[in-house]
Amino acid sequence: MKGLVLNNFYAMQNNIKISFVISLLLAIVSVGLKEPKLISMVIAAQIFVIMGNIATTMHVDEASKWNKMEITLPVKRRDIVTAKYVSFMLLVLLGISFSLPTLLILEISGSEMNAVMLLDGYSFGLSITINTIAILYPLILKFGAKESETMLMLAVGAAIGVRFAVWGVLMCLVGEINFNSAQVGVVTTVVSFLAFIASYIISIYIHKNKNF
Repeated sequence: MKGLVLNNFYAMQNNIKISFVISLLLAIVSVGLKEPKLISMVIAAQIFVIMGNIATTMHVDEASKWNKMEITLPVKRRDIVTAKYVSFMLLVLLGISFSLPTLLILEISGSEMNAVMLLDGYSFGLSITINTIAILYPLILKFGAKESETMLMLAVGAAIGVRFAVWGVLMCLVGEINFNSAQVGVVTTVVSFLAFIASYIISIYIHKNKNF
């Protein structure tokens, strides 16, 4: 299992470096921002920027025929899928760590920070990223990585659609509520983790029945 996770990160290491540079540039840009909403967007973007690595590693695996090789290893297919999802969660944690320089820079520069701003940024970034992963991986596993970029765009759109759906449901339940409210953010984040679990189960089924 550990070897499979490490292999996933070896395939992504160059892209992870690029993601870190982009995140650092966003952190520097945040110094000139005075509007808390814009800072929230920067934090969300720093978490989400890691997403490109997932499509990349899937494409690399397919191009190198690794998908065919790994099923010959003395591991179960469930373990192969589990290693992918462990790698995905580690990427999400890495994305969160990418946002920490922003908080440090904002603190040093004396910029305004508050709990609502941070909750908004992290909940939006996490929910969109995790929902995108939950939708993207089963699609690539089922149809292949040749159109991974198109699938990534579709998954992002669907992830945003989930937030709109949560917003609509909450409006029906509690009345008028803002799309960017903390309630919508928290509920969407919870939904994203549930979707991640469901995606894991679906991916195991697809992998077990897939002829590579």
